[in-house]
Amino acid sequence: MRGIYKAFAYLIIFCVAVCSMIFCDVYAVQFEPATASDFEVDSFFGDNMVFQQNEEIRVWGTSASEGKYINARLGESYAAAKVSNGSWELSFAPRVYSSEPLVLEIYGGDGSEYVSFENIRIGDVWWVTGQSNIEFAASASSSWAEFAASLTGDENVYLYDIGDSFSGEGCHDRWRRLNKYSSASASALACFVSKGLTDAFNNEIPIGMIITGYSGAELASFMPPQLTENATFAAEKNKIYNNVISHFVKASVRGIIWYQGEADASVYSDYSQKLSSFITWLRKQKNQYRQCFPVYAVELTPCFWDGDDPNRQYIDYGEVRGETGVICAGLDNFYMCPTSDLWKNKDYSNNLHPDNKQQIAQRLCSMILSGDYGYEGYELFFGPQLTGYTISDNGKCAVLTFDMELADTSTAGFTVIDGQWHPITDTDIIIDDARITVKSKKEIKIIRYNTKTDNVFGEDIFLKSLHGIPVSAFAVTYEVPESKEQESNALWHCFNDALWMQIGMLFCSFLVIAVVYKYMRF
Repeated sequence: MRGIYKAFAYLIIFCVAVCSMIFCDVYAVQFEPATASDFEVDSFFGDNMVFQQNEEIRVWGTSASEGKYINARLGESYAAAKVSNGSWELSFAPRVYSSEPLVLEIYGGDGSEYVSFENIRIGDVWWVTGQSNIEFAASASSSWAEFAASLTGDENVYLYDIGDSFSGEGCHDRWRRLNKYSSASASALACFVSKGLTDAFNNEIPIGMIITGYSGAELASFMPPQLTENATFAAEKNKIYNNVISHFVKASVRGIIWYQGEADASVYSDYSQKLSSFITWLRKQKNQYRQCFPVYAVELTPCFWDGDDPNRQYIDYGEVRGETGVICAGLDNFYMCPTSDLWKNKDYSNNLHPDNKQQIAQRLCSMILSGDYGYEGYELFFGPQLTGYTISDNGKCAVLTFDMELADTSTAGFTVIDGQWHPITDTDIIIDDARITVKSKKEIKIIRYNTKTDNVFGEDIFLKSLHGIPVSAFAVTYEVPESKEQESNALWHCFNDALWMQIGMLFCSFLVIAVVYKYMRF
């Protein structure tokens, strides 16, 4: 026994020694003196910016001083980075939120460049991104006058609104404090959400809003090249990622607000898979302690067609709306913000860009505060979310499950499609507590809910929570079981393949034996 204890003691000593070496090596880099003769800080960083609390604070840039060191100071904290392959990245320890302004200083060796950013805050950073409904300016909203009058100029909110164009140089002044001047042309949704959050926090927690809204942009344009090799209908794929998102993809965030999909209306079939893979990839790139940060997706609002109005903007994006609504069943911490009950103005010609952004923002704020910050009343603000879907062996009975009880028993808004892509009219849809069962005499291929472009809550939509929040649109696709004939054909092909493989292996074995026998005789 003494020998075992002795061996164990040596093992502990060895582990401590290794850990000490690693610890010393890490902090040797932290305190290496600055020797780089030149460097540039990425244009994402600037005055008035907000760093995410309780996460490592990372700063990065480029330099031609290969192998040299760059130092930085944030408040009373110091960090250093070694230039490698023309770039550098340093990090400070996590901090809790604080409205006390800090100064971020970055410097190289004697006589080199020196960069200083002022009014740095530690708080919560939200990335608000999508298409023109993100780009939609606060001053164009129906509630702009009321909102502008409510701003005092002391709101603890800072906007990083990149806009349509982005240059890698001279963009350090993009972080601006929220006020009636900076918000007029900024994203309405971002402004209204940030104001709601800071009011709830009594202006104590600094809020940073990274805004990337681009009219007509497909999902593939937001994604990195490695995720879009086989992307369809993407004339400008990776453009937004390469020019914009790549500059701050490593920056820690509290969460993402996603409002996009209209441009993918014609290639909706794999939208849920592509967006899920993008979010999973983003979470890995940010390398946060809180890696599975939340994503709140805004449901695309109903769109109305009036053939007599030449000025009416209309896109049939009901199917991509359904594709987005199914993501929550397979991706953790992904939430839909229902909007079908918030917009039903059939006389409004700008269908694609409803001006009720404050209503949407209020619902988003309520969801974020209750779901992410622990405020009471989670179930009051979330609509029932799809958590799973299964189908029977014969493909004629499907079950959908939700995360909360459904209040209504109406089956309006459902479309069921068979394996031949024909609508099934003779179905039995049973709504019981948090479960929906769909029975049919035919094999079920697809179940769609609220994917007709002009479905409206209160008129066509009845599925909702006990507190009146509607279920977001969804489109579930099942793998229809093969018929008996298909199964037998598949089995015959498998048998055929296996038989020929065995014959081939026997033939090869015979050749080997013959060759070996021949040479052994000599």
